[in-house]
Order: sequence, then C-alpha cells, then structure tokens
Amino acid sequence: MSKNQFVTGNYHGYYTMRQNNEKVRKLEETILVIVIICVAMSLLIFGHPLIANDTDSYIEAWNAFASGQLSAKRTPVYPLVIGLASAISGKAHMGFVIILIQNFAASIAVWIFYKIARRATNSQNVSFFSALFFACFSIYLLFRNWILTESLALSGLLFLIYCTINIYDGKSKWNILGLTFWLLFLTFLRPSFLYLPPVLAVAFIIMIFKKKRQRKQALCSLASVAFVTVCLLLYMATFKSIYGVFTTTNIGMVNDADMMLQTKDLNPNYSKDEKLKKYIKEMYEGKDVYYEMFNYIFAMPDYSDLEQTIHKSKTLQNQLSNIGYRLRTCPSESLREYPGRSEILNFINFAFFCGFLTIIIYGLALMVYIVKNRSLPWLPLLLLMLGASNIIVVIIGAQAEWQRLVYPSKAIYLIMIVQLLLGAWRLFSRPPKTADPQA
Repeated sequence: MSKNQFVTGNYHGYYTMRQNNEKVRKLEETILVIVIICVAMSLLIFGHPLIANDTDSYIEAWNAFASGQLSAKRTPVYPLVIGLASAISGKAHMGFVIILIQNFAASIAVWIFYKIARRATNSQNVSFFSALFFACFSIYLLFRNWILTESLALSGLLFLIYCTINIYDGKSKWNILGLTFWLLFLTFLRPSFLYLPPVLAVAFIIMIFKKKRQRKQALCSLASVAFVTVCLLLYMATFKSIYGVFTTTNIGMVNDADMMLQTKDLNPNYSKDEKLKKYIKEMYEGKDVYYEMFNYIFAMPDYSDLEQTIHKSKTLQNQLSNIGYRLRTCPSESLREYPGRSEILNFINFAFFCGFLTIIIYGLALMVYIVKNRSLPWLPLLLLMLGASNIIVVIIGAQAEWQRLVYPSKAIYLIMIVQLLLGAWRLFSRPPKTADPQA
C-alpha cells in the first residue's frame, strides 16, 4: 500500500489494485503454460528439421563466411546461427539445435506479443486471447522447425517493437541497447528488412515532438538507428568491392531481372556479356532456358554488367506499369487454391490477402481518428508503417513468394485486426446519448 493510500484511507482502491494484479498474474501464468505446451507440441509433431529449397544456400553462405568471404546470396546473421549450431553439436545434429533455438525464441515472442497486444488494446482479456491464438496457430508452430529465416524474423521483429514501445513509454534505458541489437540482427537477417531503419527514424522523430520530456531517449534511439545504417552501408560498400554492386546480396537484383524478363522489359542489347545476352533472347523466343540462365547469373563473379543492363532497361513507364500490375494481382493471387499443395500453404496465401486488406482498413480508420481527434496516435502509426512497408517492399522487390516474405509481419496484422474488432465493438456497444432534460 502506498503512503498516500494509507493516509487517505483508500483501502478499497488498494485491494482493487491487488485484485487486478492477481488477475494479470494468473493470465500471464496461463500464457506461460500454453507456451510450454505449444513448444512441446511443436517438437513432438515436427521434431525434426524441415529442409526447404533455400536451406542449402544458407549452409553454403556459412561456409563462405567461415572461410572469410562474403556470401553473394545471403546476409550473415542466419548463416552465423547455422555456424553456432554446428559448433555446439556438430553437423550431424546441427538442424535439431537450430530448431531448438527457433522454438525458444518463438516461445519468448508469444510472451512479448501478449505485452504488445495489452499495450495496443488496453484490455487484459483481449490481449490474453490474442496471445492464445498466436501461440496455438499452426503456421507459427510449423515455421519454427524450418531451416529458414522466417521464425527468427517474426520473433526478432516482435522483440524490436517491444523495445521501441518501452523507449516511447520512458522505461529502462537498456531498451535502447535492445533496439540497437535487434535492429542490427534483423537488417542483417534478411534484405527485405531494409525498411526498418527509415521507419524507426520517422517514429523517433515523431516521438521528439510528442514526448518533449523524453527527447534525450528519442535522440539516443535515433543515434542507434544511424549506427545500424552506417554498419549496413559499410557492409554494402564491402560487397561492392567484391561483387561490383552496392547492395547486401544479389537476390534483389536477380528478382529485378526475373520480373523484367516476365514483362519482356529487360533489353539484351544493353548487356556486354554475350552469354547473358544470348540467354535473354532465347527466353523471349520461348526456349526453356530459365534455370540454366539463372544458374549462370548466380555463378557470376561480378554483377556490375547485370546491374547496368537492368538499370538501362528500366523506364518510368514500364516500372509504374509493373508496380500497378503487381499491386492489383498480388491480393487476388493470394486467394487462389493451388492443387497439390498443402492446406497450410493455401492458408498462408489467404493470410497474405488478410494482411493486405487489414493495412487498407487500418489506414483508413487511423485517418478518421486523426481528423476527428486532431491527434497522432504513435503506436498505431508505428504498427501501420511497419506492416505497410513490409508488404510494399515485398510486392515491389520480390518476383514471387510474397506470402512467405511478408510472414514476419503476421503478428503485426493480428494486433491490427484485434484493435479494429475491439474498436468496432466499443463503438457499437456504447450506449446512445440521452437528451438533457434541462436543455
């Protein structure tokens, strides 16, 4: 009991607070039990490493980094996780150690999700059931056991958001170190996270004006974002010195080439590489040289010619046309049923459509709130910027598999959906205003 409550005799308020704290404690204990059960289920049902088409490239990347070279295909974080697992258990049991790491991180992420949802909805019950759904969702359990970046990307993004919210709320300064670590972790985990530094920079600039008493923390956080950005630029400069292009991996450039080949916008005459020029022409003639061509591209020691060919082939007209086409077709593509594919993969497609739709509805709702209240809600804006940026980067920058690439933001979309449903319920369950009898 606080001194003020003792002096004023506010015993009812004190015991109410104790009851609320007891309720929160029980909810959190329940979440902990559910997390333990879900981890056990995940390991029992999918208790062996699941290998995807991209898995070998991460192992090859670790071999490259271990020999002191930069991988052309992969950024360093996940290959380093593979190296750590290999050092702990040897190559024979490396995969099992990786899924243990991913399951451990994903379990903590459920707890963090609950904390974020509680902050976003201001409702203990709603945040609890949201976390329950998040913990038990089969897709999240399944991806914990793939030797891919998806699981750590989702967990890491939740940790980053949690640190960012704590900084905004003026909590421990250790959160700035957490922000720096997780931002560095994510930007070097997968290239599609390049949107994180600018989004967080905007969020902390807004914080400077909204939280004037916490400007120092906001400025320190901006310095952390700047530090990560400098690290990223130095890595890209090193990559350029080896492979001839200023980027983190060759994947984005290969995706560009793939997309331009689909629309026949990649002009072979701009290339000085006769073999590449020949492959492009044969592709346009309808010959089946797709895999042969991209095997050749991935084996290139220098990508400067391919970069120049792509750059010179791009025009404002064909780029706007391509972006518009993809923005129109990606949502409808995600609603298609694919014969022969598992129901889980078809559901992932549908979940992508839900995320796309959620961004639009959430953005409109946020605009209405801002106009009506003449106030800028910081956390909803942060969630919207993160969720929308991921979808935009993926649709524009990847030739396919948008559903998988946007997977790390599924937790954000779930919180958005919960906020929208809760807001609608509160709006329609509000009792109508009665006329003032004295009016």
